[in-house]
Amino acid sequence: MLLGDYANSRGAADLGLLPDRLPGYAYVDNASAREKLEKLWGGVIPSKPGLTAPQMVEAAQSGKLKALYVVGANPLLHFGKPSSGRGQLDLLIVHEMS
Repeated sequence: MLLGDYANSRGAADLGLLPDRLPGYAYVDNASAREKLEKLWGGVIPSKPGLTAPQMVEAAQSGKLKALYVVGANPLLHFGKPSSGRGQLDLLIVHEMS
Protein backbone atom coordinates (compact mmCIF):
# COMPACT_ATOMS: atom_id res chain seq x y z
CA MET A 1 0.00 0.00 0.00
CA LEU A 2 1.37 3.40 -0.93
CA LEU A 3 1.18 6.24 1.58
CA GLY A 4 1.67 9.57 -0.14
CA ASP A 5 3.39 12.64 1.22
CA TYR A 6 1.79 14.01 4.36
CA ALA A 7 -0.49 10.96 4.69
CA ASN A 8 -0.87 11.48 8.46
CA SER A 9 -1.79 15.12 7.94
CA ARG A 10 -4.34 14.15 5.32
CA GLY A 11 -5.86 11.55 7.62
CA ALA A 12 -6.12 14.08 10.43
CA ALA A 13 -7.90 16.49 8.09
CA ASP A 14 -10.24 13.71 6.93
CA LEU A 15 -11.19 13.12 10.59
CA GLY A 16 -12.09 16.77 11.17
CA LEU A 17 -9.00 18.08 12.95
CA LEU A 18 -8.90 21.30 10.93
CA PRO A 19 -10.09 24.27 13.01
CA ASP A 20 -12.95 25.13 10.63
CA ARG A 21 -14.01 21.66 9.46
CA LEU A 22 -15.86 18.62 10.70
CA PRO A 23 -15.18 15.03 9.61
CA GLY A 24 -15.76 14.79 5.87
CA TYR A 25 -14.63 18.41 5.37
CA ALA A 26 -17.99 19.98 6.21
CA TYR A 27 -17.61 23.50 7.61
CA VAL A 28 -18.42 23.92 11.30
CA ASP A 29 -20.98 26.61 10.43
CA ASN A 30 -22.95 24.05 8.36
CA ALA A 31 -25.96 23.49 10.63
CA SER A 32 -27.15 20.26 9.01
CA ALA A 33 -23.69 18.66 9.17
CA ARG A 34 -23.36 19.67 12.83
CA GLU A 35 -26.82 18.33 13.66
CA LYS A 36 -26.02 14.91 12.14
CA LEU A 37 -22.81 14.59 14.14
CA GLU A 38 -24.41 15.96 17.33
CA LYS A 39 -27.08 13.28 17.09
CA LEU A 40 -24.46 10.59 16.45
CA TRP A 41 -22.10 11.78 19.20
CA GLY A 42 -24.72 12.92 21.70
CA GLY A 43 -23.23 16.37 22.23
CA VAL A 44 -23.19 19.95 21.01
CA ILE A 45 -20.67 21.10 18.40
CA PRO A 46 -19.78 24.81 18.36
CA SER A 47 -20.47 26.65 15.10
CA LYS A 48 -17.41 28.86 15.57
CA PRO A 49 -14.08 27.59 14.17
CA GLY A 50 -11.33 26.59 16.60
CA LEU A 51 -7.85 28.05 16.79
CA THR A 52 -5.18 27.52 14.14
CA ALA A 53 -1.78 26.13 15.20
CA PRO A 54 -0.14 29.59 15.37
CA GLN A 55 -3.12 30.90 17.38
CA MET A 56 -2.86 27.96 19.81
CA VAL A 57 0.84 28.61 20.40
CA GLU A 58 0.18 32.31 20.96
CA ALA A 59 -2.69 31.51 23.34
CA ALA A 60 -0.51 29.03 25.25
CA GLN A 61 2.31 31.51 25.62
CA SER A 62 -0.02 34.32 26.73
CA GLY A 63 -1.93 32.17 29.25
CA LYS A 64 -5.23 32.01 27.34
CA LEU A 65 -4.86 28.28 26.64
CA LYS A 66 -4.37 25.96 29.60
CA ALA A 67 -3.72 22.56 27.98
CA LEU A 68 -2.18 21.37 24.73
CA TYR A 69 -1.84 17.86 23.29
CA VAL A 70 0.77 17.71 20.52
CA VAL A 71 1.23 14.70 18.23
CA GLY A 72 4.34 14.28 16.09
CA ALA A 73 5.14 17.98 15.72
CA ASN A 74 6.95 20.88 17.33
CA PRO A 75 4.63 23.89 17.05
CA LEU A 76 6.97 26.12 19.05
CA LEU A 77 9.67 25.60 16.44
CA HIS A 78 7.36 26.64 13.62
CA PHE A 79 5.00 29.20 15.14
CA GLY A 80 6.25 30.29 18.54
CA LYS A 81 8.96 32.10 20.32
CA PRO A 82 11.12 29.20 21.57
CA SER A 83 12.48 31.41 24.33
CA SER A 84 8.95 31.50 25.79
CA GLY A 85 8.93 27.74 26.25
CA ARG A 86 5.53 26.25 26.96
CA GLY A 87 4.21 29.56 28.20
CA GLN A 88 1.60 29.34 30.92
CA LEU A 89 0.14 25.94 30.08
CA ASP A 90 -1.09 23.92 33.05
CA LEU A 91 -0.75 20.73 31.00
CA LEU A 92 1.42 19.89 27.99
CA ILE A 93 1.34 16.39 26.51
CA VAL A 94 3.73 15.52 23.67
CA HIS A 95 2.98 12.31 21.80
CA GLU A 96 6.07 11.73 19.69
CA MET A 97 6.22 9.20 16.90
CA SER A 98 9.14 6.79 17.10
